[in-house]
Amino acid sequence: MEFLDFFYFISGIQTLIITLIFFFYKSKKIKVNRYLGLFFLTLLIEIIIHFIYQNTNLKSVYLNPLKFNFLTTVLLLFYVVKISDLKLKKRILYLIPAVIEFLFFSIIYIIVLIDDTIISDQSIKNIFTTITYFSVGFNIFISIKTIRIINLHRKFLPQFYTNTKNKSLNWITVFCSFCIFYNTGIFIKILLFPWNKQIMLFLFIINILILYYISIASIIQINIINYVKIKALPQNTKQTKSEDMELILAFEQVEKFMKEEQLYLNSNISLTMFSKTVNISKSLISKSLKEKGYDNFNGYVNTYRIEGVKKLLLNESYKKYSIVAISKEVGFNSRASFYKNFKDRVGISPSDYINQN
Repeated sequence: MEFLDFFYFISGIQTLIITLIFFFYKSKKIKVNRYLGLFFLTLLIEIIIHFIYQNTNLKSVYLNPLKFNFLTTVLLLFYVVKISDLKLKKRILYLIPAVIEFLFFSIIYIIVLIDDTIISDQSIKNIFTTITYFSVGFNIFISIKTIRIINLHRKFLPQFYTNTKNKSLNWITVFCSFCIFYNTGIFIKILLFPWNKQIMLFLFIINILILYYISIASIIQINIINYVKIKALPQNTKQTKSEDMELILAFEQVEKFMKEEQLYLNSNISLTMFSKTVNISKSLISKSLKEKGYDNFNGYVNTYRIEGVKKLLLNESYKKYSIVAISKEVGFNSRASFYKNFKDRVGISPSDYINQN
């Protein structure tokens, strides 16, 4: 184990350096990188406490309140959420388990400082076994949630960047997958093989490898800009399915391109052409539009065109143009189609609209 402790020590030095970098290096995304700084700080503190306990074997060190079983993965989740521009409702709830853990061990720590014989070794084992069960389930849940958000981030990344190389947060997906595997291993070990030293050694090696991997991967990402503007997602997963989230995000991208690029002005715009432009499948676009009450893609486009016509009809600069000419200006290529759509959506003819305004 001394050989492994040496590598653990080297990982600690590496973690210290990376923690300082994330806190003090003025990167292009310094604010969001501070979540990674806090993430590595929790790892660093645990490594330091590990070595202090190895050299002192004091019960008070072992039971200190600076434990982050319920915080480390949450900080990584917050980093991914920030990168993805999500708004987690009731964010404080994700921190409550960590607060409870800190308060609980603070009480235990004070008791041990007063008299370290009050709490028996067996009681300590039972405490840590119980906390480990809860933390394993919690960390697996947070890791799965983080992976789901990363998948959404990856899906919409091409809408914001032509070159998506190294922007997709795959390194965090790998880490979260390792985290799920590691915590599952911890659960199996406690449940079936509580005293098996080979399993303990294997999990210890996995822990060191995970720490080394995420240290290198995170520092590579420090200056890579990979924000995407995904608005708040519904957080009630009992009522909102992942496919509903996908429809919401798809419609947001459709709206973004239609408004910013004014693609409705192109009289030849079609669902196929639009799908290639926004890099979203035709079926997903159609489903997202129907979810918002539109009959089809053409109906959605014509809604924008009619709004454009209404503005131009009342614009003094366009008084010299005929109504049909104005309709062509916003993308209509058929007089009949224009008059029908205008009457259906406004309720009156273009002439009556001008007279009434």
